[in-house]
Amino acid sequence: MKGREKMDIAQELNSKAATEIFKFNNRKNHIWRMDLHGLHASEAVQALQDRLHKIESEGSEHVHTKPVRHLLVITGVGKHSQGKPVLPTTVKSFLDKYR
Repeated sequence: MKGREKMDIAQELNSKAATEIFKFNNRKNHIWRMDLHGLHASEAVQALQDRLHKIESEGSEHVHTKPVRHLLVITGVGKHSQGKPVLPTTVKSFLDKYR
């Protein structure tokens, strides 16, 4: 197996692991609450994009008679990060950019 093939397999496995971590951390959450603990920055942004698209595409199905809902995004404070916390900054930058 060549280096590129190994890298592709590693990326696929990492993606599957991120999906399982996200599912586990959010198994009791409703659509308006998401926990991004345990994800890398790019995985967290992808999960956030996916959730926003889901809310948008399903429309009023998740509104429950209230015209405006707030999405609670839990990032943590970066206790396990080396240096500055990554997720809070990345999520805020994403939301500021795509508001």
